[in-house]
Amino acid sequence: MDDLNLPYPIESEENSFDNTTDRLFWFNHISDLHVYPGSDSTKNFEQFLETIERISPNFTIVSGDITTGYLGKSQVTSVGFEREAEWALYRELLEEYVPQSEEHWFDVRGNHDSLSVNSKQSKGNLFYNYSPQSERLNELNRPSVYYKMVTKTYGKYLFINCDFNMYPFPSLPFAHFAIPSTESLDELEDILDKYANQVNHTILVNHYPFSYLNSHYRTTVSKRTFSNLMHDYRILVHLTGHLHQKNMYSILTGPKDGVIELEIADLKVHKMFRVCAFDNDLFSFHDFSLAEIENRPLVLITNPLDSRFLTNISPINRIAQSKYLRVLIFDGHLPQDQRAVKVLAYFDRDIKAKSNPTVLSKTSNADHPLWVGGWDNKQFNDGSKHKILVEVTLKNGKAYENDVQSFSLNGKQAFMGINVAQLYQRTNILIFFVSVFFLELIIFFVCLIVLPKLLKWKYFPPARFQKMSLQLKKSLIDLKSLNFLQLVRLHFIYNFWKYSKIPQKIWRVLLISGLLLLVTPLAIGPLTNTSWGVIFIWISVINGKSQFYVLSFIMGSMFLGLVYFPIINTISKTVIIKKKFPKKFANPNLLYKPSTWLALITTAYSLFNFFWRTLPYNYYGALLSFALIWNTFLLLVLLIYIVIRNLVHLFANTKTKLKMPSDEEFEDNNTLLSDVTDIFKKNSRKNKKYTKHSNSTSDSDSVSVSNSNSNSDLDSNPNLNSYTDSINFQKNNQSDSSYTESN
Repeated sequence: MDDLNLPYPIESEENSFDNTTDRLFWFNHISDLHVYPGSDSTKNFEQFLETIERISPNFTIVSGDITTGYLGKSQVTSVGFEREAEWALYRELLEEYVPQSEEHWFDVRGNHDSLSVNSKQSKGNLFYNYSPQSERLNELNRPSVYYKMVTKTYGKYLFINCDFNMYPFPSLPFAHFAIPSTESLDELEDILDKYANQVNHTILVNHYPFSYLNSHYRTTVSKRTFSNLMHDYRILVHLTGHLHQKNMYSILTGPKDGVIELEIADLKVHKMFRVCAFDNDLFSFHDFSLAEIENRPLVLITNPLDSRFLTNISPINRIAQSKYLRVLIFDGHLPQDQRAVKVLAYFDRDIKAKSNPTVLSKTSNADHPLWVGGWDNKQFNDGSKHKILVEVTLKNGKAYENDVQSFSLNGKQAFMGINVAQLYQRTNILIFFVSVFFLELIIFFVCLIVLPKLLKWKYFPPARFQKMSLQLKKSLIDLKSLNFLQLVRLHFIYNFWKYSKIPQKIWRVLLISGLLLLVTPLAIGPLTNTSWGVIFIWISVINGKSQFYVLSFIMGSMFLGLVYFPIINTISKTVIIKKKFPKKFANPNLLYKPSTWLALITTAYSLFNFFWRTLPYNYYGALLSFALIWNTFLLLVLLIYIVIRNLVHLFANTKTKLKMPSDEEFEDNNTLLSDVTDIFKKNSRKNKKYTKHSNSTSDSDSVSVSNSNSNSDLDSNPNLNSYTDSINFQKNNQSDSSYTESN
């Protein structure tokens, strides 16, 4: 029997997947249409509507971003909002190509369909005026979650649209993420509780992939999250859009019994659409491009099922018990010479050799797209993964092949593969970027700016650092002298001390810059077309209501990683040459370091990026962006000033001009290394001596004697003293003692 107690089970498993068209229906799925007058995306939408007649689906699902919310180039210079011309065009095209669209068209809002919408009842919420579902939804007081029940003689299938867009919803760029409200989750729970146990399968439709929902922040009254609802009610498929990427498939909540999440690429640019089918309660699908299907049939294998999407939510044991291959071939509205006349299936090694094919034939219903062919499934029921390829030959002699598909009869799920898009889909975006922001904040601001200044004299006094610096110099010359942990410790201490030497004036600027990011607005302006608002890193307020936006943390992470750290790193390499600023504030090597110019490039890019992202909120948004625009501009000016100061000191013929020393001004490197080694050996013996003597003398006296002996050794060797006093540690020992700090 089935793994599921379906309300409409197949009476005999031996009759499943026979050569009839029973227990089979299919539908389309598209997303991200971005319709607006005169655009290429509108032409793509019209082309898809023409394709519907060729496929004859039961209905079409649209998972959001129906319109654009902008006209022409106004996206860059004005606040986005719902435009009636776009929605009117959308409804006009549906009435032309899809008769009775209220029955055959099932759409839901995306972020572009919600721009600047303040509430459900807002006049600007045009979806409820132009959607084919609008009449029914308005009667239900515009719910966020609504369903479509597909009833067949062999069962019922529940399709639920989830509109998780927030109210009020801002304009771009902060309109990229969603957080389900408690009200919408309660609506979803009510529908699932009422119908989920009465249907064969339940499919959720949502514009946002699970990683973009931030759903763990909100729960139902019964304390269930969106993830809990999908798992508890055994949702089979979660159909989404939004990311405009191909091949974004994943299994949520774990393998075998997990939810299949299928994000589809956009119709706007990639011209992608999906054909999905339920065949004997097993779900199959294939993504097609409008550019690839001209003058050729569409092929969808419904049995055997793709092994990447095997879950125990479906009765997958029927595959091993089936006696027929089943393939849907859509060619009904092509010219006669482009119709399929021969269909062959090849398996495993026979695919390359094109040998031992299984012949498929049309069912008794000539107008039906189903082709079937008997197969000996026992030869594939060996616990291994197998492959199948279908070749379709047209009447004009041309042959087309579908992609090779893997299958397995033991119910073992195949590895789905990993690519950048799938990693992005499987990542919890909110937790990831919030973690990145706090990590950067702790490292770049707290550890490199705040702590070094506060703790440098308590934990790293000059006498102690002098000895450590000598060890560090020796380790840079001879890496074998210290182990890895010692090197890490010394380099940490060195960098800690180096950032503590940033002059007080510059340090205050960097401290203020970090505080500006934390406490001042990222943007202030008309965040919707009717309401002003303010966006901080931590929270946003629009029309008196607070919201939480992930993009604010993303932009904060960009500022810390691309602006703040590159600049403080460049400053630290400059200011260690001289304490006094700006009289002799220069490092000639700084101008030849790639990090200096990289800091200039990333800071300038970030300034442009932040300006572009706040400009849609009118010029007020850019001018009042203290945390991003003015903050980045302040640091960019500081960095440019430092570069100019270095250029002046490098090329100007003044008393402060830095001269590159000649070879005669330095001792040989080998002599210096020898002196450093001797000092270390002597200090090591003295430390052992004083350690043994510690029972008769106090610890403070021992440390004092050791330090005085160490200093006497340094004073007795002027060359080594000059070498030690240099704070800019160069591996080639090229430093001028006349322009470095003296002890």
